[in-house]
Amino acid sequence: MVKQADEWLRAMILSFYAEALATAAAKRIDGPVAHQLALLETASLVSGQAGRHVGEEEVARVLLDASRRRRVQRAAATPQRPRYRVARVP
Repeated sequence: MVKQADEWLRAMILSFYAEALATAAAKRIDGPVAHQLALLETASLVSGQAGRHVGEEEVARVLLDASRRRRVQRAAATPQRPRYRVARVP
């Protein structure tokens, strides 16, 4: 069972991370360095808002979970082709 506080924290992490990536892009920082900086900044900002320590590991876990959810939803939304051919009867 997911608590409402966990969903609030998850939404906050995702929004702060997107903002941190946009800030890094504005500073012309890209690649793994941008992701690492965004991860650190997100953990710092969320810790202040949540009133408790939120580490980089927790932020990374939420980001990976969100990525996994998007991938599953995308896979469920795309129609699957049959893996075999149906023989035509003359």
